[in-house]
Amino acid sequence: MNNLNMKVFYKNVYGNDLCYPFCNTAKKFAKLINQKTFSSYHLHNIFHLGYTIEIVAYNPKQKDAWDTSAEWIEEDMKENPQRYQDKEEA
Repeated sequence: MNNLNMKVFYKNVYGNDLCYPFCNTAKKFAKLINQKTFSSYHLHNIFHLGYTIEIVAYNPKQKDAWDTSAEWIEEDMKENPQRYQDKEEA
């Protein structure tokens, strides 16, 4: 079975709740549509492609949606190991 999952997080920017990509799959979709955030229209269409969209908690240690520096990820993995486990492993 093909496991089509995508993780996003919401961040409030000047009173607007914006949906940012979190995982590599979501970042690829954002790059494909040439956007840094997803609208409800984008999420609706991605969902209808067969993807499960998981909303993860916003992490203020992450500078922006594209920050993949190992420093904050390693620190977050130590503090929240359950966030990085696959659902099947948990």
